[in-house]
Amino acid sequence: MAVPHANAARPQPMIDVELSRPLRLAARLRLWRPAVLVCRAQESLARSDLAEARACLSEAARRAPSWAEPYYLLGRAAAADESATRDEEESWLAAALERDPRHARAERALLSLRAWRHEPLMRGWRLYHAGKMLDALAAFDAAISAIGRQAPEATRGDALAGMGWCQHALGDFAAAEEAFAAALVLSPRLIHAQKGLGISLYHLGRFDEARAALDAVLALNPELQDARSFIGWCAYAQGRWREALDVFAAACAGNPLLPDPRWGMAWSCWRLGQMKEARAAFLHALRLGPAHPSREDARALFVAEPELRDLQAEALAGQPDGASARRELAGIDVRGGPLLDALERLVSGDPQGALERLQQALGLSGDDSWRAELLRGEALLRLCRHDEGEAAFARAAAQEPGRPQGAEGAARCRAARGTKGASA
Repeated sequence: MAVPHANAARPQPMIDVELSRPLRLAARLRLWRPAVLVCRAQESLARSDLAEARACLSEAARRAPSWAEPYYLLGRAAAADESATRDEEESWLAAALERDPRHARAERALLSLRAWRHEPLMRGWRLYHAGKMLDALAAFDAAISAIGRQAPEATRGDALAGMGWCQHALGDFAAAEEAFAAALVLSPRLIHAQKGLGISLYHLGRFDEARAALDAVLALNPELQDARSFIGWCAYAQGRWREALDVFAAACAGNPLLPDPRWGMAWSCWRLGQMKEARAAFLHALRLGPAHPSREDARALFVAEPELRDLQAEALAGQPDGASARRELAGIDVRGGPLLDALERLVSGDPQGALERLQQALGLSGDDSWRAELLRGEALLRLCRHDEGEAAFARAAAQEPGRPQGAEGAARCRAARGTKGASA
């Protein structure tokens, strides 16, 4: 699908001045020079004499530096001037709001401008979360091309990171690493780019570098347990299985709903010969994340290992037993108890009950809000309410654009909807 030119034409604003009655009177009677200058600027703007308008408004701002109106109108004049930059327009509107936070016209104009300026970048993320990676890659490239004409320079790092996530999804980890590294040069604290860099380095087999990048992620936000999990995989890949187990256990304690570290615990326990613990962890992992990339390897392991053979049916069916699920989840204490209850109902085959429990999980924020949307999407998917499920996963993806679970869930909803339509 072709990506429209990112620098779409922006509608020219209507220049308006709404002086209060006392100010109009002051201008008419020439009692206050700044009001006179603003009225004169209004007349100049009406006949498109931008130079005269700007001269009047600059003088009004000099005489009344705390008055918002001249700054607002300077922003409107910049919007009408093809030679002015959008940074200039935005700075004048922001200056007006600094002087009068209740200036409704300045606020509307600034919000409209910023929405328009960020549209090229947002288009890239919408396509990414829709699973259209090649189109998203082209959109992010177009967003970078639009910088200066439409998009602000501050979006360059995020656009480069978006290109990195697209390349990551397409399996080109070398290109992803390059894009993430370029993004971090511009925006060193762009946390999802830092995490993408670490994950890409892991896939390239550069485990020490990956660990350093992921440690930097946790220094910025210690709550990102998916990044911690990849640190565990780095240790696992280097044969440091005890260290890997400790890292995976910490990630599971931080987020019991995250499947990846649970799989890591299972594999680490098996490597360490802790078969009882490995069996419990594999069972929990199969129920939390049955689509994990290592599932097929686990199925082969279950055939080869006598102590794990009873897990073959679980791996094939992917359907948990409610009583054992309750035993597995008992004692896990997480903030936001309804989330754990909803997860338990999901793994026990009661998606409608999970939805009802999630309705009671009000006022969530941060990671808990993101997890709730993922659980809601999964429950709706299992109920074959694919449109609603996709919307829930999309909300999760919008909250955490650097985490793949939301986009992957939305893609599963679309695939399930398409399969149903083909069989009808």
